[in-house]
Amino acid sequence: MKFTIKRNEFLKGVTSASRFVPSSATNPILLNLVLMINETGLVLYGGNGDVYLQTVIPFVSNDTEIIRDYEEGAILINSKILNEIVKTVDGEEISFDIVEEGVAKIENDNNTKYSLNVIRFEEYPDCNFEEIGTKIQLKGSEFQKAVNQVAFAASQKNSRIQLKAVNIENNGTSLVFLATDGSRLAKKELPSTSKDVFTLNVDAKTLLEASKIAQENDTIEMYATDKKVLFKCLETKIITNLIGGDYPNVKNIIPKTFYYYLEVNSNDFLNAINSVAMLTLDRENIVKVTMMEGNVVVSSKSQNSGSGEKILSLFRYTGERLEVSFNYQYVVDAIRAVGSQDVLLSFVGEMKPFTVSDKNDLSNIHLITPVRTY
Repeated sequence: MKFTIKRNEFLKGVTSASRFVPSSATNPILLNLVLMINETGLVLYGGNGDVYLQTVIPFVSNDTEIIRDYEEGAILINSKILNEIVKTVDGEEISFDIVEEGVAKIENDNNTKYSLNVIRFEEYPDCNFEEIGTKIQLKGSEFQKAVNQVAFAASQKNSRIQLKAVNIENNGTSLVFLATDGSRLAKKELPSTSKDVFTLNVDAKTLLEASKIAQENDTIEMYATDKKVLFKCLETKIITNLIGGDYPNVKNIIPKTFYYYLEVNSNDFLNAINSVAMLTLDRENIVKVTMMEGNVVVSSKSQNSGSGEKILSLFRYTGERLEVSFNYQYVVDAIRAVGSQDVLLSFVGEMKPFTVSDKNDLSNIHLITPVRTY
């Protein structure tokens, strides 16, 4: 196996393929990257046992030769060392050659040379990047936005493992992304290109990483099976194991009927929350909103720090007088995820879960559980 490659392209490929390679592992073979020259170009992949990323550097791109003087083959090489070498060396090209069994020679066109130990490709765990299962196609920008609008609501703690996942359900017409940590819920719907019905639990952090391969103007493909899901965009693939077990049955907890509505300008409302949030340190980020026709006040109160309030200047409220207290960080996260200047908060009652949404786009809804009013 040997090849000579444009350094910048090699650096991008090595960096990308190393994204899921662990810094330490019970199986030390996972500290390596797979480098393989075949008919498609230079294939690089690595992972941590649960999730793997593969990228392909073609021989020619946009009529420019990227890889030359090559021979097919495959080896394993330490990911961290290879990354450091490719970052450090200068020059336009890097040459890679297996000079004897177990030894690779790396050099550039400025007379920098390295001899590195390599491992037989056959030592690496089986990793199948085959595109099998139910296929769904999405615009890269829409997939990225949907993941960002939902994944943050998954649990960050060592709680029930399913709560660390984003539940992705295809119901035949829509692809529904849903996440909850027990105190809040985020939901986003996209049109589906498949009539197959399935549900997946995908680790939220992994899904966020997968969304990063989505190119705005390109299509991302998702291939779902009962054990794994594969994401593909251009020359990059991510395959990950699914989180087993049933996701909590939260489909029907979003109220269908509301009695109080508060429309706000997102910047004005966030500024009001931030102006009183500094007093909530000893009250677990709790603020209160008091609403009535013609007057909406955001306030906080602390035995140790005092109290503060901010009167909203831009709002429209419908309903009787209502007071609702909540963890302000949940509302801030929801408003930012909605990404609209016009935000609608819909309420059932003082201690009933309420929703945050874009009043013009109900495909993305955030449900938040209030707390006892102080």
